[in-house]
Amino acid sequence: MRNLIVYAHPYAKSFCHSILEMLTSALTPGTFAVRDLYALKFNPVLSPDELMNIRHSKVLPEIAEEQEYIREAKNISFVYPVWHAGPPAILKGYWDRVFTRGFAYDYCSNGLVGLLTGKNAAFMRTQGASKKSYELTHWPAMRISSSEVMRKYGIDIIEDMYFPGVVTASEETRADYLKHVKEFAKTINVCETYIPLDNYNVPVSYTHLTLPTICSV
Repeated sequence: MRNLIVYAHPYAKSFCHSILEMLTSALTPGTFAVRDLYALKFNPVLSPDELMNIRHSKVLPEIAEEQEYIREAKNISFVYPVWHAGPPAILKGYWDRVFTRGFAYDYCSNGLVGLLTGKNAAFMRTQGASKKSYELTHWPAMRISSSEVMRKYGIDIIEDMYFPGVVTASEETRADYLKHVKEFAKTINVCETYIPLDNYNVPVSYTHLTLPTICSV
């Protein structure tokens, strides 16, 4: 699988969904997978028991499945709205639960080490607020908790888009936004197909992940 799209918006008539449709229509069928977090009813809550198991390099089966999608992907595109100056809770919970120690990062004497090198990430965010009201303060802060975190995991950021004022934007402006998405899709598109993870199986109990021996803590 070349491209993974992680989508986080509950409304099928949102502009976010238009972005998703444009992105998927521009990619070669069979070369990408979409993880629609609301459709999957992904649970964003990291429980105390799960946190303790993560510290012992164990993850639940549904998390192991999401991690396998990420392993298979070269490019990961996150499509979501900006709510209250941040991502929807379901996406933040996805990051918390899926990008775990031993999978996305580890620690050594020099601090945090990213384990997802060789991968790319793109961010496509919609917002109701204007560019002027968010550009100087909110956008840099939001990047710290999204794209900059992915950099720490070793992932290269190849696109970092904000689509402001979508509630009041003209049809022409929205069309320009979608054109930008289509042009981006061309840069990550490939022609070959892949075998989907439909038959991916994990044990019913926690799945053990071996921590890589990068350096001592």
